[in-house]
Amino acid sequence: MGIAEASRRRVETELDRLEDGYGPFEVIEEEYERDAEVYGWIRERHEAGTLGGAGAWVRNGDGEALLVQHGPGGPWSEPGGKHEPGESLEGTALREAREETGVEIDLRGLTSATVMVNGCEGELPISRLIAVFDARYRSGEPRPEPDEIHAVRWWDRHPERLRYPEIATYPIGRDE
Repeated sequence: MGIAEASRRRVETELDRLEDGYGPFEVIEEEYERDAEVYGWIRERHEAGTLGGAGAWVRNGDGEALLVQHGPGGPWSEPGGKHEPGESLEGTALREAREETGVEIDLRGLTSATVMVNGCEGELPISRLIAVFDARYRSGEPRPEPDEIHAVRWWDRHPERLRYPEIATYPIGRDE
């Protein structure tokens, strides 16, 4: 089985597992043309047994969302990062929230799932999965991880500068 089929099958298996655990959800598929260096890194991550990455859309009891900023004046996003070998995507989301913000969270559902199909001239495409989980703040004082995160903040509305447009569709406010 080639890398295109193997990576696609790995992603589809994980999507089935997530649907079994969280119910039906929309899957967005995006295609990217990568340069040889980035494609090589993606291939290495696939060969290491990883799926892609995960994050957590964390809200507190007031419905505010906990967002991170990677650099001064940069856009805001949910805490998240790379999936590691042997780790579930849920584990990735929990670990990244703790590492990037210092808080403990509970996962409640799935906010989004994006399949990224990564191509490179002369190479077979490699599929990766990015999952963002709906999460509830449990404990800890939000603080930025100094080597990676510039700022951490609770937001009662979506900030003007977002790392990617889908964030604007994620809920802020109390659950009904």
